[in-house]
Amino acid sequence: MELNIIWFILIIVLLIGYAVLDGFDLGMGVLYLTHNRENSRPLLLKAIAPFWSGNEVWLVAGGGALFAAFPYAYASIFSGLYIALMLLLVGTIFRGIGLEFRNKENSIKWQSRWDIAISVSSILILLVFGVAVGNFMQGLPIDALGNIQINVLLLFTPFPLIMGLLSVAFFAMHGAIYGAMKTEGDLQAKLIRQAKVLASVSIGLFILAFFVFGNYSIVNIIDNVFNVVALAVLLYLLTKKKCGLSIVISGLIALLYIANIGYTVFPNFVVSTIDTAYNLNIYDASSSQETLKIMLIIAGIGVPIVLAYTVFVYRAFRGKVQMD
Repeated sequence: MELNIIWFILIIVLLIGYAVLDGFDLGMGVLYLTHNRENSRPLLLKAIAPFWSGNEVWLVAGGGALFAAFPYAYASIFSGLYIALMLLLVGTIFRGIGLEFRNKENSIKWQSRWDIAISVSSILILLVFGVAVGNFMQGLPIDALGNIQINVLLLFTPFPLIMGLLSVAFFAMHGAIYGAMKTEGDLQAKLIRQAKVLASVSIGLFILAFFVFGNYSIVNIIDNVFNVVALAVLLYLLTKKKCGLSIVISGLIALLYIANIGYTVFPNFVVSTIDTAYNLNIYDASSSQETLKIMLIIAGIGVPIVLAYTVFVYRAFRGKVQMD
């Protein structure tokens, strides 16, 4: 297999890792303010405390892989979508600060302000990611020099907006399921109810996104049918409080959907709406073959370490969280 293709697949894998793992952290942040400040919120924070910073490694690795393997695509995307990426960065910073600072003081005002920061930043991150994915799927105005010429407001057209809302709803469901898996009693019951509502909303948004995007290829049809059926099964499992199996299914939906997006745009990173000759693809935007070889050796060492660390942490902190 060509090194360019291997690196394209590796970047997709890293993004899947980020979506599946950090997705439940962010999703829990979306629902965070709907829960009691004194009792429920501290439990939700305990549920993600050992994992959230490690989960973000997958995003850092994905960005680093894009920079090293496909620097021309990295340059075009990060310069053309600068404002959107700054919003993403601000959201990421404030979420991290909120998670770390929230319990440093017992003041109600102090905790409430950081609670808002955690929730708003989580929503912002998921919304921006979803809108970005929608724009990559439908294409961007890339010129002959690889520059993306677009006003930031023009990124929020109907399909990207639907993808943004889908991102928020789906990962909020993912987070609610994870929270239900880690808690008990009334909090677990409330999280299951929220997950059911969000699963129903996600079904509607998946169907809407499919028809608005208008890609009726057999692979896309199969993937979207699977998503709807899997979410229906997930709804049934939640009524039986099968939270462990439900989180596996929601993770599988995210995995296959992102893989399908990669398949849809391949061999391009971004399709030009000006002229298809200006597309940013895995060949024109890549580093030299020697660089790709060296980076693949480094990735072959680093990725297994990250996987081993992830497995270790999740095993060490398995089970329900409690106030003590």
